[in-house]
Amino acid sequence: MVNIKLYNNRVHEWKKYPRGYVKGYAFDDMEALTEDDIYKRCLDAYARNDLPTLLRMLNGHFSVVLHWEEDTVLIADKLKTYPLFYFQTSGGYTIADLGDTVMEELDRISLNPLAVKEYLAAGYVSGNKTLLRGCSIVPAASYVHIRKEGKAKVTYYYSQHSLSPIEDTARIAPEMNGILERVMRRMKETTKKRPIVIPLSGGYDSRLIACLCKKYEVPNVICYSYGISDSPEKEVSRKVAERLSFPWFYVEYTAEKWERLIDSPLFEEYLRYGGNLNTIPHIQDLLAIKELLENKVISKETVVVPGHTGDVLGGSHLPANINKYTIGKALYEKYFEVHILKRKYRKELIDYLDRSVRAYFPIHTKEDCLQAFQTWNIRTRQANFIINSVRAYELNGLDWYLPLWDDEFERFWSAIPCLKRIDSRLYNDYLFKEFFEPYRVDYRKPSFETAPSLPIRWMKGLFSHSERYLIKNFLSRLGLYTFPKERNALDIAGEIIQRKDFKKKNEYICLSKTNSMCMKSLYYLSLLSGQERL
Repeated sequence: MVNIKLYNNRVHEWKKYPRGYVKGYAFDDMEALTEDDIYKRCLDAYARNDLPTLLRMLNGHFSVVLHWEEDTVLIADKLKTYPLFYFQTSGGYTIADLGDTVMEELDRISLNPLAVKEYLAAGYVSGNKTLLRGCSIVPAASYVHIRKEGKAKVTYYYSQHSLSPIEDTARIAPEMNGILERVMRRMKETTKKRPIVIPLSGGYDSRLIACLCKKYEVPNVICYSYGISDSPEKEVSRKVAERLSFPWFYVEYTAEKWERLIDSPLFEEYLRYGGNLNTIPHIQDLLAIKELLENKVISKETVVVPGHTGDVLGGSHLPANINKYTIGKALYEKYFEVHILKRKYRKELIDYLDRSVRAYFPIHTKEDCLQAFQTWNIRTRQANFIINSVRAYELNGLDWYLPLWDDEFERFWSAIPCLKRIDSRLYNDYLFKEFFEPYRVDYRKPSFETAPSLPIRWMKGLFSHSERYLIKNFLSRLGLYTFPKERNALDIAGEIIQRKDFKKKNEYICLSKTNSMCMKSLYYLSLLSGQERL
């Protein structure tokens, strides 16, 4: 028996059918598909035993549940934008879309030790695991088939490494210009002349979104930025909006504002809603969106269009030094150092990451290594952590759209060999030549202006991230080093959360740093462990 409990109808509602449910939207090339279309096509493809072919083609953000007497199929889009949980109870399998529903329905509630270690080290959990024993989540770009005998099988239907490689980089500008024109047509079709608000940072991806809105004459566009008063990105954001003739608003972050938010019922509600039992919810935009709504700068009709995450597709996260023996360590060094695990747990996690990433495909060359690294990043960090930031918009009743995760855009950049994309030079050159220079918004990010000093480069080459932190921590106690403040005052948020009454110690970490990531993760774990039923 399968019990389906789908209660998350924020912004996009589930539509029920005789044999299933659909939430979200999709395109077939330039044809906008309704929920009815998606349901019928998925049902037909399943009957033909050809579901992967259809799902690779569907371009959009959706979740689908197909269910009849003998079988249940749970489908996630390529970024898992609408999470689906599945777990067994004494009454059979239960399907849910909210962490709170899982907590209510699961017979036993206890934390999964491996997932907790991942969560503390990175801020999110990989694969189909959640923080709870016995509860799984449908991974990005996959579907889960629960058969009548009670077995659940995960099938991945799309992977970036399967694309035919694009070797000729001269194709980038002409082909990408055509792709972006179609991306914007699809965005216009979906947003339907509703007001657009762009979270405009000093970086390149949100700037690209702003330039595209200007070029393709998207109506009713405004931009906003946020942070502490002396944020280095503030002025870049303002100048970009001014050059493009878009209204611009700045939300200053102060300790008083964080205090009010964190002490309000909204904050715990957001942690529960945005945590999805597998990630740390982003709180960066929460203050800004709340204030823009309160001041009537934006309304509930507004669609948020963030710039997630073209730079990753362009190659910004690809490590220059990697080989088939160091993939697990490279992933750990890049993504798993938020809270430094005790040494024995670090090794356990590195070995687990190495085994997990090798499951994607055989690794022989450096290109294979980079493709495996990038595939893991997209399926795990981007899907579970970065894209999950849209929960802050949903909590406030706002719809969102992600142009830089349109399938055409993603597939083109993913098809360019990783070796050509290291350091994002091809991507950045394209943005500057085709958009930033013509629109006179060709401001470089601060990181392009200041190269690391020789001692810093030597230190990075000699010591791992965790070792560098230990050295800095020792020097700070001697008064010889000062940790830099976080750009958007998240250090203040961490201090305020720390004052709350919850369990702050954890057996897996050797250092508990007072910052927002650390405090949010420990606070969220305390919310879960406080309801343990063994």
